[in-house]
Amino acid sequence: LMQKKDGRYFKLVKLQMEGEHNSNTPQLVKKETTDDTKQSAQQVEKTGEVDETKNKNNQTRARLLARDDLKFLVVGCIGAALAGFVFPVWGIVFANMIDLLFKNVDRCENNADATDFGYDSCGSYLDDLANDIEHESYDVTYQWIAAAALIIVGFTILFWGFGMASERLSKRVRDSVFESMIRQEVGYFDLNDVNAMASQIQEDAAVLHAFSGDPIRMVIMILASVFIGLVIAFVLMWPFALIVLGILPFMMFQ
Repeated sequence: LMQKKDGRYFKLVKLQMEGEHNSNTPQLVKKETTDDTKQSAQQVEKTGEVDETKNKNNQTRARLLARDDLKFLVVGCIGAALAGFVFPVWGIVFANMIDLLFKNVDRCENNADATDFGYDSCGSYLDDLANDIEHESYDVTYQWIAAAALIIVGFTILFWGFGMASERLSKRVRDSVFESMIRQEVGYFDLNDVNAMASQIQEDAAVLHAFSGDPIRMVIMILASVFIGLVIAFVLMWPFALIVLGILPFMMFQ
C-alpha cells in the first residue's frame, strides 16, 4: 500500500507524520527560547559585574590623580569647616536679636517704683535701660558683621580650594586624553567619531569635578555644623543637647 503514491493509505500516513512533526516544533522552539533567555541573563550579569569593577577602578585612578592637588583639597576642607560654622553662629545671633527685640521693660510710674529697681527716679531707670538696649543692639550688629565675614571668608576659601583642585585634575585628564588621541593611527579616527570623543571628554571632566569637589565639601560642612552645634548646645543647655544627640542617629536614615 505504501508503494502507491497516489493511494489513500499513503496520503493518510504522510498526513500523520506531518502532524507529529508540527506538534514537536513548538517544544523545540520553546526550548531554544529558554536557552537564549538564560544566556542573555548570564550576559547581563557578567556585564553588570564588569561595569562595577570598571567603576571601582576609575574611582581608584581618580584618587591617584588627585594626590597632586592635596594641598588645595586641604585648603578647601578648611573653608568648608568655616562655612559649616556659619549655621550655629546664625542660631546664636538670631537668639540674641530676638531677646533684644522682646526685652521686658518693667513699668515705672513714680519714684517709689524706681527705688524698688535701685534708682532715684523713673527717668534715670528708663535712661539706663535705653542705654543697655542700645549697647546690646550694637553687640548684635557686630555679631551679624562677624557672621557675614565668616560666610565670605569660608565660602571664598572653600570654592577656591576645591575649584583649583577640580580644574587642575580636569586639565591633567584632558591633556592625557589628548596626548593619547594624538598618538593613535589614522585608521582609529575612521572607526571612532571625533565629536563623540570630544563629548565624552566633557562628560568625564564633569564626573571628575563632582567626584573631587561636591561630596567632600558637603560632608565637611555637615560635620562642622553638627560638631559646633553640639558644643554650643552642651555649653548653654546640656539637657537639650543630650536630646539632640539621641535624635541624630535617626535623622541619618531620612
